[in-house]
Amino acid sequence: IPYLFCLLKMPVASASSTSSLRHSSCRLRARCVRKPRVIRVRSDGSDGSSAVISGFAYLSKAEIPSRIPRSDFMKQMFRWAVQEYESAAGRENYGLPMEVKAEESEEGEVTAIVVDVKGVTTLRAQMDDEEVQVFDTVSKDKEGNAIPAHSMGKTVYEQGRYFVISRIDTPIEADRKPTVRAMLENFGGAVNAYYAFGSPFSTDET
Repeated sequence: IPYLFCLLKMPVASASSTSSLRHSSCRLRARCVRKPRVIRVRSDGSDGSSAVISGFAYLSKAEIPSRIPRSDFMKQMFRWAVQEYESAAGRENYGLPMEVKAEESEEGEVTAIVVDVKGVTTLRAQMDDEEVQVFDTVSKDKEGNAIPAHSMGKTVYEQGRYFVISRIDTPIEADRKPTVRAMLENFGGAVNAYYAFGSPFSTDET
């Protein structure tokens, strides 16, 4: 799958320390913070940096295909993060208490996922500001050549090229870095699962 995360280089945990970092399950609990709607500016290119807010440092990013609906993607990734990190099983798996919140637009769309890793760091995941054109079919030009098109017959854009994860820009203790790296790797796995199966909760075994 081509949309893997570009992970920050951090010390890799040993097999014994990562064997317990498994996916978890729990009852979903949504905590949302209303944010004003922001009008985005279309750009010709993006490196994802627009998704890193002041006081945070870039960690990783994944390019999301334009055909994936951002609204559903962000909503499902938030639900996955609550289940993965905030549950009792998540605390057991990662060894740390966490709280997951969503920032929302006035329309109720999830715009950012915030994971407070108590006493360690805060992670933030969101789409960047670039608008990308959506193609969901193939048409032909005047010469009969195949060209990408949209089934609605007009130009359609989706908000965001990259799903970007950043963290609050404060030092992380060395013994906590393997845990944060495992969190990022599992976040990337959930993105790939959505791309492949339409849900971050799915695997190639389900």
